[in-house]
Amino acid sequence: MHNKKTDAKQRAEISLLDTPVTLQNFYGNIHYSHATTDGDEAQRFTPNEKSAGSEAKIAQAEQRLGLRLPGALRALYLVQNGGGGLATLCVPNPECVQHFLYDHIITPFSGYSDLNPLEYIVSVHEAMCDYADPESEAERFPTGCERMIILARWYEETLYLDYNQLGVSGEPAVCFTTFEDQRLLHTRCWLDFAAFFAALRVFEAL
Repeated sequence: MHNKKTDAKQRAEISLLDTPVTLQNFYGNIHYSHATTDGDEAQRFTPNEKSAGSEAKIAQAEQRLGLRLPGALRALYLVQNGGGGLATLCVPNPECVQHFLYDHIITPFSGYSDLNPLEYIVSVHEAMCDYADPESEAERFPTGCERMIILARWYEETLYLDYNQLGVSGEPAVCFTTFEDQRLLHTRCWLDFAAFFAALRVFEAL
């Protein structure tokens, strides 16, 4: 007898795990920019003063950006000042249950698999100024990009806080998109960072 569920499982590329994503297990490692230059790989990525989270570091970033970071994101930065090892975190499409294809998920931390440390989070506008002139190439800059704060980026795939979209709580929406000049392609948004964090799942390749 033909079994659709069995067939779907055989065709599947990845599987969602039951492991909940928490503040304690979110980070797989410290950020590569905080690694030391000596010792073996394990020693180089030992937590240190640079990788440690603190209210002072959060306050410095907020002062530089002129914006207050969302509460749920601040909680992550208190645990650790950004980090890597996030390759197995995804947001599945609503219709996905357990076994599915890579096309059915979003990997918001993309190819680098990290969350930017506080000292490196910048606006989309600031990041684009590295390769485009805001005066002569203004058409390449998305509207409101000064209030889009990048949390993770891999080439044009970008996870960012959008302070142009504030929820009832006054906190910014979280968006994952592909930038192509001023066009934002395949954008997926969440009401706030808490909603985004709650949507994260752990997956493994089959």
